[in-house]
Amino acid sequence: MDFAENYLLNCPPEDSVSPDLKVFYLVENDPPVPKDFLPRKSRIPNARYHNSSSECQAYGLSVFTDIKGIELLKNAVRNMRNLKTAVASLPPDSGLIKNTPAANSGDSHHTWWVEKDFKPSDIFIVIDS
Repeated sequence: MDFAENYLLNCPPEDSVSPDLKVFYLVENDPPVPKDFLPRKSRIPNARYHNSSSECQAYGLSVFTDIKGIELLKNAVRNMRNLKTAVASLPPDSGLIKNTPAANSGDSHHTWWVEKDFKPSDIFIVIDS
């Protein structure tokens, strides 16, 4: 797989796997557009991270295997409340994924490192506004 050239060494982590599952993701637009899928590292390039694992996750997207994770995140983070929930079934060639449970969104949180030429906006559909 080919990822953005600025990914860190060992990112995505070696224990990441090819996805083949349904996930939920928060977007601003309906229908989703490419800018909805910019990783945190692209949106906030000068952000500081506690460790290399946190920085590696910033190159990926936060997706959830259970819609309850989206609800937890929206309740915990005020600026997420107005975002829309989108869903997609990720094909195996879309990148790599790893379960990365988060305190504010539960065990269904995963980090998805999107394959360089894959276009997430082509497969995600908004299910609530």
